[in-house]
Amino acid sequence: MTSISYYSPDYQTARRRFHSAATEANALQERHRLIPGQYIEHDLSIDVAFVGSEHPDWVLVVSSGLHGVEGFFGSAIQLALLAQFGSGRILPENGRIVLVHAINPFGFHFQRRVNEDNVDLNRNFLLSDQKYKGRPPGYDRLNDFLNPKSPPSLMEPLWLKALSLVARAGIPALKVGIVSGQYDYPRGLFFGGQNAARSTCIVQSNFRRWLGGAQRIV
Repeated sequence: MTSISYYSPDYQTARRRFHSAATEANALQERHRLIPGQYIEHDLSIDVAFVGSEHPDWVLVVSSGLHGVEGFFGSAIQLALLAQFGSGRILPENGRIVLVHAINPFGFHFQRRVNEDNVDLNRNFLLSDQKYKGRPPGYDRLNDFLNPKSPPSLMEPLWLKALSLVARAGIPALKVGIVSGQYDYPRGLFFGGQNAARSTCIVQSNFRRWLGGAQRIV
């Protein structure tokens, strides 16, 4: 197969191909369904495949789709890896590869960066002593511009507003204020959530088991 052939046109195709490739590689598999109410008819899930030892010394973890729209690339990498094992490649006895397909299945399916609650999952995996609170300095004054309550009218001087913000705050400050992530505006950009998302809970509650007690993990 050529490298481009590992790319799938949509989430459901990618998931079916991942399952088929994992089956052909004799990988153990798990499916963890995402059940966010109105989206249940789309049968969204995080799918996991394991190749190698049950009690490994080392583990390589390859995930895809933390930002859903990036799942096409990650899924292609995972399919290419599984194809090698389906073709007879043997992993050393003391190793394991864990493939976590579509950490953000909603975003993958609907081709969005965020999950079903507008959460950027990259900012949702916090340590136990961290709080889902806070925002960068200056985000408050940016919020109305970045997340207007209605689309701008044709007469609204949008570019003048943008240039005014740049002139007053400066590009470096704007970058920090926008992309650092925030936890106080649920409809805003780079929102990290106000609690652990369903995807986060699935990964956190299963990750130690997936690693099989390995001490070396990549």
